Amino acid sequence: MNGNDFRRVQNKCRLQNGLTVNSEGRSGGLALMWKEGVNVSIQSFSKHHIDSIVNLENNKIMRVTGFYGHANLSLRHNSWDILRRVGDSVREDWVVGGDFNSILNYAEKEGGCRGSGGGLVKERIDRFLSSVSLVENFPFIATKMVRQSQSDHDAILLDLWGRRPKDHPNDHRLSFKFDVCWADDREAKKIIGSAWNRDNIDYGEKIERVRSVLGYWQRKKYGNMKSEI
Repeated sequence: MNGNDFRRVQNKCRLQNGLTVNSEGRSGGLALMWKEGVNVSIQSFSKHHIDSIVNLENNKIMRVTGFYGHANLSLRHNSWDILRRVGDSVREDWVVGGDFNSILNYAEKEGGCRGSGGGLVKERIDRFLSSVSLVENFPFIATKMVRQSQSDHDAILLDLWGRRPKDHPNDHRLSFKFDVCWADDREAKKIIGSAWNRDNIDYGEKIERVRSVLGYWQRKKYGNMKSEI
């Protein structure tokens, strides 16, 4: 992406403010855009990241970092080092999103033949990562994949509010607050194992399922604890 491409997208999306980092050939390129009235403060940027602080409604502050992992494996540690340095300065709820050019394990890779270099390969290299505090403050946070017909990357939408509590007051995710004592609870271990291993789905959906079933279990088992005390 270059400056002209950025301005074209910016005008089409009617987003008046933004910052772009030009790509190098066909690799990389970052852009952060926001609409008028949104308070965004750029903290730092490079060819591998754009780090910002965003002021949300109700005076909430959030750290948002766009990230691009180096395409060259031997140089990828340089981009990780940048992210570590950003992380050292973060004191807010934090979300990192972008093309990491890396997979967690082979479960996130489909197709291709190891060693031969042939065949169509699909890998999960684009993702959002969030801090624990962000998930606690936004328990209904959700992501949605949007298929792209003219790109080999799909877009990912992040919705902080998701299904709001006022619309679903009995959602068990509201009850989910992990307690370290659960690590020794046999019933909790059984519930987690059953929810995690039920289907061959990605980690995000597995975590969401565990949150839901543990929330229900916690509400059922400990919901009346205060009145009993």
